[in-house]
Amino acid sequence: MKFGYLPISGNPEFLSRVKELLFPPAVEVVGIQTLGGTGANHLGAMILSKLTRRVWVPEQTWAIHHQIWSCLSIPPATYPYKLEG
Repeated sequence: MKFGYLPISGNPEFLSRVKELLFPPAVEVVGIQTLGGTGANHLGAMILSKLTRRVWVPEQTWAIHHQIWSCLSIPPATYPYKLEG
């Protein structure tokens, strides 16, 4: 097994296989690899904060999701939802 630093976007083979698993070939997908759920949310929020000044998160979510957006000076609005079934 080869060890070393990955490119900033993550392991290209892993990203390619995830795309093949989740999306049909006709769908264009750009992917990046992150450090788990909170890392992914924070990275996504940093990118989206450059494009929007408003974000909606579900009422039923982890408290950290609100904190991530608030740290980027975008207090999240919430919406209700219920699971069917």
